[in-house]
Amino acid sequence: EPEPEPEPEPEPEPQPDLQPMEPEAETAEAPQETGVMMQQELPHVLSYWGRLVRRQVEHHWQVPPGVRMGGEDNYAWISFTVDRRGHLLGQPEIVRHAPDTAVGESGVRAVRHAAPFPPLPAEFTGSQQQVIFVFSLTR
Repeated sequence: EPEPEPEPEPEPEPQPDLQPMEPEAETAEAPQETGVMMQQELPHVLSYWGRLVRRQVEHHWQVPPGVRMGGEDNYAWISFTVDRRGHLLGQPEIVRHAPDTAVGESGVRAVRHAAPFPPLPAEFTGSQQQVIFVFSLTR
């Protein structure tokens, strides 16, 4: 008889609720907080996994010293691919640069240091998953 799935561990402390960033939300009228956000919607079966990955990356991300806060385009998009076991495939890549290159470089470092990630859930049938995070430096 199969073992029951383990209960998810409780959060040690509340995290800010960062919603996925849609490309059309990139306006000055839609203020963002400093942080790490999903750029794309993941398949529903990966939503919990995606939140775990985001928390891991957030834990390792440090705002680069000397970077000016503010500006509607002060963010970098970092793309990376994870295999079924949660290991990075290749290197994280900056797919959209912030005006200050240190923002993207810090995002790449955070992804590399956060790996390996949780394995993809059994219900997900793909062999790998691409993830794009937005590292945002706004007030």
